[in-house]
Amino acid sequence: MDRKLKKDFRERHKASLERAMLKTETSSVLEESKLKHSDDYRGKIVHDKERFQEKVHEKISKVSSDKEKM
Repeated sequence: MDRKLKKDFRERHKASLERAMLKTETSSVLEESKLKHSDDYRGKIVHDKERFQEKVHEKISKVSSDKEKM
């Protein structure tokens, strides 16, 4: 029984070391790919009313258009 516990501990310890190594490797992401704080987005804000304006149109009912023809 002691052998199994020691083996389990070794496996868990090895896995935790590998996770720590992977975490340090991924944390060193290139600085170019990160968002820069100096970027200016003030003029690029899109409001909902402007964004959906082209999709908003007056719906014409088929029933009312048929009555107008008569």
